[in-house]
Amino acid sequence: MNHPRDVASPPPPLTGIAPLALLRQLAASLEGGQRPILALDVEQMQRHSTEQMRLCAALHTLASSSAQASSGSCSKAAAGKEPPQLARELEQAGQRVLHFGRVQAALLRRTRRFLGVLQNLEVSAGVTYGPPLNAPRPHGAGGGGH
Repeated sequence: MNHPRDVASPPPPLTGIAPLALLRQLAASLEGGQRPILALDVEQMQRHSTEQMRLCAALHTLASSSAQASSGSCSKAAAGKEPPQLARELEQAGQRVLHFGRVQAALLRRTRRFLGVLQNLEVSAGVTYGPPLNAPRPHGAGGGGH
């Protein structure tokens, strides 16, 4: 059974080359996904979204296995040690992912607003371009004979 303390605790920091590669791929996918959002290219947006979900799942799996390893026979201090250069690169890659994630979220909000404007235009165009509500019916329409 999970205790509240277990649920609220942050995942252990990812260390090593594998998470660095995944973070770099995720940042590249987020950056590459900007153009399809701006172009409203739904097929490419879906491709990038699928790739991003796959990379996030891989990172989550890696973090989970890292948590299990650190609770096993390895000491927590030994599990968290890494060369300073690798630590800097992990930090930078994580910051890039955060940045591009924020940019993507902003672009998606902008796109949602744009689509809302289009929807409102469509609704109002029905009134503007539709037949007049009180227009007289042409003679002969309606099948009644005089």
